[in-house]
Amino acid sequence: MVHRITTKELVESPGEILCRVRDQGERFLIEENGRTVASLNPAHEEKGAALHQLLRGIFEDGLLPDEGFAADVQALQASQPRVEPPWWGR
Repeated sequence: MVHRITTKELVESPGEILCRVRDQGERFLIEENGRTVASLNPAHEEKGAALHQLLRGIFEDGLLPDEGFAADVQALQASQPRVEPPWWGR
């Protein structure tokens, strides 16, 4: 859940709010004059797989690409539209 607080509320109790972010993983949108100016989220939030998880999957679980992997990658690359360099890089 995302909580909306004002900059005044953040200034009045920064320690309490930071503890809630750190300890409970709460998220805050900070608003000033009715506009969102910042967000406050846990720093440990991970997106996707960490490198150690990927390596464990490869080496311990045997999650290696199959024999058709290279052909799949080549087909994917071939299906992409050609991108022209920008005018300043020509």
